[in-house]
Amino acid sequence: MNSQNEIVKKKGLKEFDVRDVGYFLLKKSWIIAIAAFVCLVFALGYTALIPEKFVTNTRTFLIAGNGDSSNAWAIGERTVENTPTLIDGNAFCAEVRDILNDDGKLHQFLDDKNNAQIKEKLNAYLVQNGRASVDNSNITHFNEGKKVTEGDVIGWIKAEVTGKDLNTFTITAETKDPALSYLVANVATSHYKTYICAAMTNDLSEPIQTLTYEINDTGAVASAPSNKNFASNSVIAAIAGALVAAVVLIIVFIFDDRIKTPDDIQKHLGLNILGTIPDFEDKRGAK
Repeated sequence: MNSQNEIVKKKGLKEFDVRDVGYFLLKKSWIIAIAAFVCLVFALGYTALIPEKFVTNTRTFLIAGNGDSSNAWAIGERTVENTPTLIDGNAFCAEVRDILNDDGKLHQFLDDKNNAQIKEKLNAYLVQNGRASVDNSNITHFNEGKKVTEGDVIGWIKAEVTGKDLNTFTITAETKDPALSYLVANVATSHYKTYICAAMTNDLSEPIQTLTYEINDTGAVASAPSNKNFASNSVIAAIAGALVAAVVLIIVFIFDDRIKTPDDIQKHLGLNILGTIPDFEDKRGAK
């Protein structure tokens, strides 16, 4: 039998029937099931142990110009296109940090009549969850008793262009506290108007005379963590585990060129089978 196996290997015979693969996977389905179950349990444990994160998204429309209405749209489009880079920059994040850490500036932002809806949504969430109203709070009440650092802000916020032709973009904040995410996203979105005005004024030969900066959506205080989707994570992990196990088994099947059945002898060596000697056990279970 060993010499026959060597002949098969030398000839490089790796022909197989798809039905054989299916039958092999069916026989090994318990391995696939175990792999899927292990990945599912791991996903559930991982999802349960990771710290909760809450997301707020704002949406803004922007058109800017420097007195020439014909290029206002182009300038605004260019600015929106550069927004993700500007938002991620240390300079902008440092300014947002300063507003959040300064009680006077933070409450000035919240007391602004243009931000009445933001304050209302934030207070509704805080009262509903038995927390102090925003008037009696500062940033440490939202950030585990600590002031905000520039690195915090850099890690919390990001921007994405959602409609270049319409000059719209979103600013997203993701933190461990729903109220903090909501506050950071809206402070950053509001302050960005002042920030880009200064940036574009320095970049242009003439000062900007027109700026349409409309915050279309201030977002909402998240009611559930964004990273705790047990059902979705479990299904994805189970399917991934089953697929990986199936692929590994198929690879093993393809590269396993041993002769294990009479059919293999006829298929690969072209020899007729005259007879076989079956395995049997005696009363004591010995073969």
